[in-house]
Amino acid sequence: LLILEPALATGGSACAAIEIIKNYTKKSVKLMCILATPQGIEKVQERYPEVDIFCANVDEGLTDKAYITPGFGDVGDRIFGTK
Repeated sequence: LLILEPALATGGSACAAIEIIKNYTKKSVKLMCILATPQGIEKVQERYPEVDIFCANVDEGLTDKAYITPGFGDVGDRIFGTK
C-alpha cells in the first residue's frame, strides 16, 4: 500500500496513517512525500523501519511552529486558506 503525504514535517500524521493501515492488513506499506524533514524521516523510520520512504526533497528541518524550513509553510493552511 502506498501512503501519499505532501509534506513529512514531524512524522506524526504519517505514523498515525501507518498505524491504522497496519491494524487492518499485513501488506507492505510505502510512504511517498514531496517534501520531508530529517526529523520526520527519523520518526517514521524509528517506529516503522520496514516502511520505505520516498521523497522528492529533504529540507533543513523544522521551525519552532513545526513548519518545514525553508519549505512552504503549513500545507493545510495553504490548501484551505486558514491563515
